[in-house]
Amino acid sequence: MTDLFEKVSSSQDKATELLNKIANAVPGFDGYFKRKNRKASDKLLRMQIADQLAVYVNKIGDLQQEFVRIGEIAVLDDVETAVTKLQTFVDKIKFASYGYGGVFDTIRVNEDALMALYEFDAALLDKVDEVGHAVDNVETSMSTDGEPASIRHLVSLARELNDLLVAREHVIENTESVADDVVDDSDADSTEMIE
Repeated sequence: MTDLFEKVSSSQDKATELLNKIANAVPGFDGYFKRKNRKASDKLLRMQIADQLAVYVNKIGDLQQEFVRIGEIAVLDDVETAVTKLQTFVDKIKFASYGYGGVFDTIRVNEDALMALYEFDAALLDKVDEVGHAVDNVETSMSTDGEPASIRHLVSLARELNDLLVAREHVIENTESVADDVVDDSDADSTEMIE
């Protein structure tokens, strides 16, 4: 019995930690526990991420102009690849229908899926911070031996960010299919009752 209690306590502590991390990065984020707040929280998180990345995309645009000014035309294709991948991510996350449909409409949400969603959200926020540092690194390494590596790293992070979003969408889709399969309260042990 003690092992079960420790597992539940550990899971709750992790959820609280992730929720606090996200709430600190996204003012007004209430989480997905309360049904009435789910769509708004999801939209708020996605808009925060999109807005921050838009700032980085604009900064990269300024860096592209600087590369042209100093005659480093050869790096523009790679920098444009990063911009394209980041802008694609921004468009996907910003213009997705908020709440991703059924998962945020259901009364009961699988606790494991909810935890996975919080983990993906926290990872997205971390990755956005990494992109910001990578953009700064490209700027500081301009016209140095570290420039090509800094640009490759930025392109890699942009790719990882898009992959992370796809994985998050898979969690949501799987949660929706689980929620669609729930017919009554007889399987309440596998899901958490959420307001």
